[in-house]
Amino acid sequence: LEVWSDGSLGARRAVGAGVRGLAITPEGDRLIASRFLSADSGGELRVLDLNESRASRAIHLAPDRATQDGEDRARGLPNYLGALSISPDGATALVPAKKDNVYRGAKRDGKPLTFESSVRALAMQISIAREQEDTASRIDFNDREGARDI
Repeated sequence: LEVWSDGSLGARRAVGAGVRGLAITPEGDRLIASRFLSADSGGELRVLDLNESRASRAIHLAPDRATQDGEDRARGLPNYLGALSISPDGATALVPAKKDNVYRGAKRDGKPLTFESSVRALAMQISIAREQEDTASRIDFNDREGARDI
């Protein structure tokens, strides 16, 4: 990623592999990048301070192992993270994604995969100040196409 500042070319800065979406906070001091494909440990956003030359840091989006699979919800791993949107006040970011249920199946928990339990649309809310997800605010969409834009 090449960071531009005041119309001039800035230094090259690494934000990680597989970046899908970029957003800059309203203050213009931080860039947040979403990683499209997730590792087995969960989804990931990368935060880059635009006024400093230090390395980017990660916001981890944990897998959902606690939810009971049902008609309107399922366990899973945040994946295919889309372009995030930062609120005008800079307090929160919303991230569209899909949730892959890597915990269900004949070889995983012995339960068959169903259309309601294997892949679901997902939206996550991130606190910009704390640089962490508010997992209680996750929206697990029922019977919807994959979330792409917010």
